[in-house]
Amino acid sequence: MKLKQFLHIGIFLFVTLGLHFGFMAMDKPGSIAALVFIPFIYACVHLIKSLVYLFKKQKRSSLNSLIIGLLFALLVTKFFYYYYSLPLSILFLIFSIWVTMLTWKKNSDNNSKKHKVTLLVLLVLNIGLISIPDITIGHYLNPRVLKWQSLTWNDFKKAPNDTSDHDAETYERISYKINRAYNYPPAIVFAEMDPQNSWVKIKEKIKSSDIDLLLEHEQGHFDLTEFYTRKINDSISTDWGKSEKEIETTIQYWIKEKDSMQKIYDNFTNHGLNAINQHLWTVYVQKALHSNEVPDTKGLKHLVSTYQEDIFANKPTEEIASVDTASWKTLSKYNFTIRYPANWELSTNVDSGSAFILISPRDSISSSRVAIGLKINDSVQDTNIDSYANSMKAEINAYNTKAQLIEKRRVRFGTNSFYYMLFSLEKNGNKYNVELWFLVTGKKSYILKSLTYTESFDRYRKTIESIMGSFTLSQ
Repeated sequence: MKLKQFLHIGIFLFVTLGLHFGFMAMDKPGSIAALVFIPFIYACVHLIKSLVYLFKKQKRSSLNSLIIGLLFALLVTKFFYYYYSLPLSILFLIFSIWVTMLTWKKNSDNNSKKHKVTLLVLLVLNIGLISIPDITIGHYLNPRVLKWQSLTWNDFKKAPNDTSDHDAETYERISYKINRAYNYPPAIVFAEMDPQNSWVKIKEKIKSSDIDLLLEHEQGHFDLTEFYTRKINDSISTDWGKSEKEIETTIQYWIKEKDSMQKIYDNFTNHGLNAINQHLWTVYVQKALHSNEVPDTKGLKHLVSTYQEDIFANKPTEEIASVDTASWKTLSKYNFTIRYPANWELSTNVDSGSAFILISPRDSISSSRVAIGLKINDSVQDTNIDSYANSMKAEINAYNTKAQLIEKRRVRFGTNSFYYMLFSLEKNGNKYNVELWFLVTGKKSYILKSLTYTESFDRYRKTIESIMGSFTLSQ
């Protein structure tokens, strides 16, 4: 077999792979185009040559050129995927092998000798590619994004958004291609993370104790994307033969579910600041992803609802430690009663929408004061605790966009049972703690709020709890 018989296919391999790896090494666009357009050009040339041979009545050469052209085209469809069909590809490769064997046995002219080598190399290439999963090729053809894996801070390459309240952001997405040639599976779907659009603020500015938890939280966003990617793949596995529109509808349904769950994840973990909830979420999702079972989205929602119910309803409520209130005054107004220390100032003529405001004397150590107020909502539409938690957080964020929820629980004092939330915030160089205690009865909600300097919070805490605990509603 002479060397010049390899020249035709050799040039193809050299140009295609040279351009592909060359563009990839320079990190320039064009590496994928080389794998698609050069085989496409070769396919067109050989299909035209097949017609030319046919008009010249060279049937053997015409058939060989036709098969070669189609084998080049098969490379394109494998990379492009949209019109690739595995069953048809296998049938065509079997036919091509038969044609190649016939060509090899015949005493051929110079054209047929070149065709022998070209057919053999193309068969090897196509058989090799056919054994590679479509999703693996899909990942390879998009080197600028990461497939699902463990993240490091080096994967966050975009300049940070200094106007954001958050310390990091992961740009994750679900990408997919829907096949139009009745391939199985009918689509390839994969989770991606785009480093060029993901950012983290200067890590040295983040507390060392929080940096690992923050990375765990960002990994959780990527894990959740992979979680729903597998759910999509399971859902479309039964969609073979359905229209492209039907498959698209299935995929988009789960993508919207994923986007919704990403928001729930942020709320449930308080953007990673709630270490307990973050750990619960991470353990559940990681366990699901490392098992051979299809991810259970209902189980994920159940985790959120069950744990919140455990916090707010099922667990025994925490008793508030009582203090000596014998000398305290009593305020009776509307349909409520509340008691407060005699040396605290009371104001019932306020324009802030509060029923009253209590202000403590100045602290002897820091000269700071505590303010307590009550807001009554007469038309509650949704008494769900999660809705209230979100609305309360929104109210605090309206006062300070960097407020952080650091605690929430249910507490009991006597016959009263409160939903309790504790926020920390910083404004004008001062650090504050904001407590919310709220009761919901019928269509009314009663929201008691305290504002305390962080440095004096521990000294006032029991007094604040006793004031809140004295709040009662008339029958």
